[in-house]
Amino acid sequence: MSDGLNLWLDDERQPPYGWCWAKSVAQAKTFVENTRFLGLEWNECSLDHDLGQFGEPGREGHDFLRWMCETGYWPNKKPVVHTSNAYEVSMMRQTIDRFFPGEDVEEVPVEMVARDLIGPGLSAAGSGHPGTTDRIA
Repeated sequence: MSDGLNLWLDDERQPPYGWCWAKSVAQAKTFVENTRFLGLEWNECSLDHDLGQFGEPGREGHDFLRWMCETGYWPNKKPVVHTSNAYEVSMMRQTIDRFFPGEDVEEVPVEMVARDLIGPGLSAAGSGHPGTTDRIA
């Protein structure tokens, strides 16, 4: 096992040996917040989307990923998606590819962040001027 803690978000499938197991978005958030509070390294995470039995209504793996984008709380390594939901595999990977603060952080218009993370018709924090950009990190 590499240095740092690893998070497995899945309500059914057991994690690899040595990984911390969160069965809901709330548990995953608690893991991340406690890891940060204690000054520990969060090395890796692997995400399921459909958290039926343990997931709160409307709180699936992609919701946790959006929370990571909003808070800037990311593991050291790019997250992995292991859901069997084919549509969400694609959507979650697109979100990770776009917002993971690795070497290739891109400048993204504020309006696009609002649309992608919050939904159409709502605004995000920022200047609010068309064409402005905020660095996603």
